[in-house]
Amino acid sequence: MLKKIVLILVLIKFQFSFAQNTTVISFEEKMIVSKEMLKKVPPMLRDVMQKQLNNTVVLSKVFFRDNSNYYQSNETNKQINLNGNVAKKDNVTVMDTETTIKSKPIKIKKDFAQQNYSMIENKKTINNPLEKVKWIVTNKTKKILSYNCFLASTTYKGQKLEVYFTKEISGNASPEKLPFINGVILEYKTTIKTSTATQVKFNQPDVKNFFED
Repeated sequence: MLKKIVLILVLIKFQFSFAQNTTVISFEEKMIVSKEMLKKVPPMLRDVMQKQLNNTVVLSKVFFRDNSNYYQSNETNKQINLNGNVAKKDNVTVMDTETTIKSKPIKIKKDFAQQNYSMIENKKTINNPLEKVKWIVTNKTKKILSYNCFLASTTYKGQKLEVYFTKEISGNASPEKLPFINGVILEYKTTIKTSTATQVKFNQPDVKNFFED
């Protein structure tokens, strides 16, 4: 009887271990403040606004297993209040300035084998192919979270995209709607933002009912 109980416990543990094969990568995304963006801000406030925007971080995660990728970003709703005499130039003083940085949470499911993605828009599920790109892989390397990564670049939606990817993590993973590369992307940079992995967790619970949460 005792042997049967031990055997059952071993089988349960064995099954449970195979039910948690998902890898999860956490990212921190920061906005790139361009000169064109700052032109819309009064000159005396540009330094203050740049500092505030540089300190605004969007958190996101990529869950992946086999051919499936699940990207999820948090909602950002940050109010910046600059009270008092925050800036002065010549005879002009700017007071009580306020701005809000907002972004809705995003959920995207991608398939490496099919090279497509799906998401919810206006309460409907849409399916689209991922944009096809030609990657240029360089010899430039960088360590991210102790993983050796290579720099690759391409043109994505008419703009330059740079990524650092590694083959030291099993699988193929890329955030957002970005195209796949043969490896796992741990950092990416566009013309408006840069995002870097802050944590990698293995053997996590598999994703279920992704769009229902």
